[in-house]
Amino acid sequence: MTPPEHFAIGFALGNLAYSSFQLSKGIREDKYKKITYTKTIIIMTLSAMLPDIDSFFGHYTSNDPWVGHRGMTHSFIGISVLGLGLVFLMGMLSSLFRIITGYWRLLYKYFSKKEGIQIEFNFGKFIFYPFYYKTFLLYFLIAFIGGLSHLVCDLFQPPSVWGGLPLFFPLKVNGVYHRIGGFSTMGWYELKVFWITVGSVFISTAIILIVNFLKKLNFKLFKYLTITLFILVILFHLTTFVWSAKIILNGNYKDDFDWYKKQMSTIEKEMPTFVNNFTKKSVRIFSAIFKASQKS
Repeated sequence: MTPPEHFAIGFALGNLAYSSFQLSKGIREDKYKKITYTKTIIIMTLSAMLPDIDSFFGHYTSNDPWVGHRGMTHSFIGISVLGLGLVFLMGMLSSLFRIITGYWRLLYKYFSKKEGIQIEFNFGKFIFYPFYYKTFLLYFLIAFIGGLSHLVCDLFQPPSVWGGLPLFFPLKVNGVYHRIGGFSTMGWYELKVFWITVGSVFISTAIILIVNFLKKLNFKLFKYLTITLFILVILFHLTTFVWSAKIILNGNYKDDFDWYKKQMSTIEKEMPTFVNNFTKKSVRIFSAIFKASQKS
């Protein structure tokens, strides 16, 4: 799949994960208070695209997982390392930002103490909260799910020169790195699934933003409404994922030209005109960028 498709799927999974976390804490408790919506979406979308970072180093068409595309970054170990690195980097950035805000809170505590007002504030705990093990592990789980979504999607594409994905890298069978996938039930992109996912993301994001606003009002009636809306988001995304899976599993890739004709025909018949025109232009642009990158 292309980066925009992985991004959209990651965004949808981010909305699903955030809604699940919010339900698991029962709205009332603050167990997962620090699992923020923004950070969840950033980590999930980036981790969903990160495995393709191997396109920018080594030899793209090599089937050696150390240097080629769909190599070690397309494995369980690969997405674990990438996810760990991403969450650590996000934690460092959060800690740096907290140094600034923590400094002002420390000053406030100092001057409040002079006025005889006691304020509890631990500067060290505040700075390093992003590395609190429960929070860190939850964000790592989010990153791993994002990376896993990338691997699952790529399994159903053509094997090409790579012959599938080295999911269990560095496992070798008969001296050769073991690969799985290349099922060819879809081509290098799936436009209908992409637009279904984009549409679902717009709807679920709007619902989540409304829910987060209602939660701040802290009315008892809104509590039950927010729970209902989070459940709707979860069911909505599960339904769209099942629908998308059926589209992918029922596909049949023969060659690039045949797949392009099928995709364009589907878009022309089932999508609005502006989506049709935008999609055709985008496919041409991405194709041109890809060909140029291969020449260089």
